[in-house]
Amino acid sequence: MGGRRRYIAEEPAIGRHWPARSDLARAATYDTDPTLATMIKLVLVCCLVALVAARPQDFVDDSVIYQEPRPQYRTLEDAGILRMESSMNEDGSFQYGFETTDPIQQDVAGQPKQIGEEIGIVMQGSYSFQTPEGQTITVNWVADENGFQPQGDAIPVDANAAAQAAAFANAPQQVTFDEQF
Repeated sequence: MGGRRRYIAEEPAIGRHWPARSDLARAATYDTDPTLATMIKLVLVCCLVALVAARPQDFVDDSVIYQEPRPQYRTLEDAGILRMESSMNEDGSFQYGFETTDPIQQDVAGQPKQIGEEIGIVMQGSYSFQTPEGQTITVNWVADENGFQPQGDAIPVDANAAAQAAAFANAPQQVTFDEQF
């Protein structure tokens, strides 16, 4: 028969419906297929290797990891902020502004406004900065139901914008596919 023992069930005794204790013990000692036993051992070894690999490799002191970072700047002036203001009113309007040593400056004001059936926020403000050449650039802007509208000397203007607007106004309003060909 080779290297395998097989359990051969005997005829149960008359009146006995359940296997006797000795029959269960013999069934538990039954040799299984050697490849199945090898596979079970292999899975067990893989589980042990995974368990060993998952353990912490080195002890690290948690107080070093979770130490509070020290602030780089103790005051706003240390960070280069000369002015910083902010206010919000009960009606929903607000204002904020800041100025830095770079020199960068920004001032913004906004308020709620009924736009169609909905309420939106309209804002206006300005910002300025200095170029590497030393020129101060200032941009004034409005953001409302017409979109963002910046104005300033540094914003390029298309000299042909008026001609393009006139050509667009004189163009046919709708072209269908059949009229194209």
